[in-house]
Amino acid sequence: MRRAALVLFVLTVLWAPAAVAGLESMWTHDLRHHHVPWRVWAVGEWMAGRVPAWSADVAAGYPLMADGQTGAFYLPTMALFALFSPGYALNLAILLHHWWAGLGAFAWLRSERCSSPAAMLGAVAFAFSGLMATHSLYLGMQNAIAWLPWMLWGIRGGHPALTGLAAAMMLVAGHPQAAAFGLLLGGVVAIAQAVVERRERGNGPALGVLARQGAAVFLAVVAASPQLWATLELVQVTARDGGLPAALAHVGALPIQELMNGVFPYFFGFDRPGEVAETYFHRGGGYWGAGVNHWEMAFYLGLPVVLLAMIGTRRALFWAGMAVVSAILMLGGPTWDLVRLLPGFDGFRFPVRFAIWLSPAVAVLAATGLDRLRRAPPRVQVRLGWTGVGLCIAWVVGIAMLGVAVDFGEEPLRDALHATFQGQVDVAPPPLELSPMHEAAMPPPPLEDPSEIPAKVDRIVASMQHHTDLLAGPVLVPLSLFGGMATLLFLGPRVRRRWALPLALSGMVYADLWSFGADYQVSVPMADVGAEPASLGTIATEPGRTTVVDRRQHPSLDRELLSASLGLLHGTADVILTSPLLVVRHEALLAKVGLDVGDKGPQKVERLGAFPELVDLLGVRWLLSVHDLSSAGMEPVAVPGLADSPVGLYRNPDPLPPAVLVGCAVESLDPFSALDDLDPRRRVLLEEPVELPCSEPTGLGSAAVTRLAPDELIVDLEAARPAFLLQTESWYPGWEAALDGEPVPLMRADLVFRGVVVAAGSSRLVLRYRPSWRVALVPAALSWGTLLVLLGVAVARGRRRSDESLASLGPSQGASSTG
Repeated sequence: MRRAALVLFVLTVLWAPAAVAGLESMWTHDLRHHHVPWRVWAVGEWMAGRVPAWSADVAAGYPLMADGQTGAFYLPTMALFALFSPGYALNLAILLHHWWAGLGAFAWLRSERCSSPAAMLGAVAFAFSGLMATHSLYLGMQNAIAWLPWMLWGIRGGHPALTGLAAAMMLVAGHPQAAAFGLLLGGVVAIAQAVVERRERGNGPALGVLARQGAAVFLAVVAASPQLWATLELVQVTARDGGLPAALAHVGALPIQELMNGVFPYFFGFDRPGEVAETYFHRGGGYWGAGVNHWEMAFYLGLPVVLLAMIGTRRALFWAGMAVVSAILMLGGPTWDLVRLLPGFDGFRFPVRFAIWLSPAVAVLAATGLDRLRRAPPRVQVRLGWTGVGLCIAWVVGIAMLGVAVDFGEEPLRDALHATFQGQVDVAPPPLELSPMHEAAMPPPPLEDPSEIPAKVDRIVASMQHHTDLLAGPVLVPLSLFGGMATLLFLGPRVRRRWALPLALSGMVYADLWSFGADYQVSVPMADVGAEPASLGTIATEPGRTTVVDRRQHPSLDRELLSASLGLLHGTADVILTSPLLVVRHEALLAKVGLDVGDKGPQKVERLGAFPELVDLLGVRWLLSVHDLSSAGMEPVAVPGLADSPVGLYRNPDPLPPAVLVGCAVESLDPFSALDDLDPRRRVLLEEPVELPCSEPTGLGSAAVTRLAPDELIVDLEAARPAFLLQTESWYPGWEAALDGEPVPLMRADLVFRGVVVAAGSSRLVLRYRPSWRVALVPAALSWGTLLVLLGVAVARGRRRSDESLASLGPSQGASSTG
């Protein structure tokens, strides 16, 4: 195990040496927009002595931990971000999980009775697979997947404490879907193993093993319960409440023709996330396949791995079956609908992520195939070598014939492609049958621009011609892999060293996967991560939220626009949150005033200018944009560092303060529509009846915020007459209000905000965040402790048994057995 750990560590360093050295950081796309800022925020909360829960600096107040992708309870990544700079912590969080995934895969494959050389090949195939390389873009997802082989080792090796600990880590790593898919695979493996145990040892022992594994997973769920509880609570105020509509749930299914991405990942074009020329956009001009984007559809396994897996299929029928099942599930369709019947699965999209099952299944098949090769007689290896030669010839002939077909049929192909894309434009997508508020919060994806169809057809035809050119890389690389494996099989019987063939094949597998995924996440100079926006000094001069009008710009402008959650790195507050769990009400309000991500263009400025009172309601003081916002009533502010930049800074002259007294409160059954003519200084919209006579806004008194913390807010009030105290943070379950020490109802106001009715006179309002999931913190801590103690006991017991075994062999036998 130690030798395997060292080998995998070296391979991990070779995967990204500049990142290991701290010269560059994989700070790009979603890693920059979300995962780094969220973890910096969470670590800051822990170091301030608070459980990361509520952030007032995103979405006008949001339960950021509950989002599920912050990894706030995931100790390994939290420790890295506490100890190192954000850019370097990101590098380590990605690379160490490649290493950890490989080490767990090695141990698991040994429990699957693979030899050490074969287990090493399988570990390389899993740890550096296309799944791990592309999905390091979603840091929590990659971190969760890295624990999957450890859980499988716990199940297959009979180590329930390890099963529980790995399951708990998956649940809190920062991607609920990856954890759910992984735990489902673990359940299938555990049940299959129990069936085998029942045949071999009887019903009692089999049920006992299954019960111990189930108890361990139960402890894992309790350990992760604060995270799970908070996420389930958040889901209830998002578009996923009650499950996604079928049309949305099937987003992210793998088009059946793109199954070839497992071995030919460039056939349908290629987009690295960092090369997409528009922030918040998940598809560039390079990928022309039918999937959502390249990195979701790219589950690259590698040609050598797949060929070895085919050889090992007969010796590992269970995992061969799992590979087939996972490939079917990745396609979506009726099988995905069946999976969505499981509790909690109705809120997931992207069935293609069942590659989480496919990658370990193919890894164990490849390891089994290598062992089968090593044990095969020389004549069988030579025969397989000749088979490889035949495949090479068939490959060349097939590509040549396809190339001729593309050349001669270019015009009909162009006509067919143009007609297909034009048909997609002409046929409107089926309605989702959502409420007006949901439609505003979840606009349909933009239709294809008909003027761009010819250029898209050109790209597709050019790609097909490139992939059928016998001298092009997409043809020569697979051909060389076929030929290389055939050569190794021919040479295998002539090489006396038994480790030569496994070593050569493992090197080929690593080199193949390295060529695909080592630079998939584009790196930037480390200095770019910590650089401050030019407007930061000006923004710090006056309180208020900062936001961006029309965020879908070139990524080079992200820093100056303080785009997405980048404000969390610099101490500014924004009104948006780019997360899969968007609060419907808040997102609908942003869409109304043009501050949502949604569409792009000058119409965003028009919507901003149409609702200046709602911009004030959101507490927005500073706006950044590539558009001129003067027409929307915003004041341009000169910033020397932005003189040569397309980004401009604008000031909103009079936003609402965090707390304000309003003299009139009215009940509205449709507050979303009523926002159109709302003056938030004169009137507040409530969704329940309240006894408050309307009065003029002048002379109401004052509301001074004397304490503003993430989980507590204190307002000192001087009210000349009864009024409504509007507090411009989001209404959310768990917030409690007390007026002069007495609990009072905290009402939802103006669609998304909160407030209370106050009487005339002096009073003090205290708002505190006391979420219901707090009661799970103590049981969770006890469960973590129990899992760690049980694991420690199991490790100590295993060492004691090993020492006793060596002692029983005697000195000479013990020395020879360990040599």
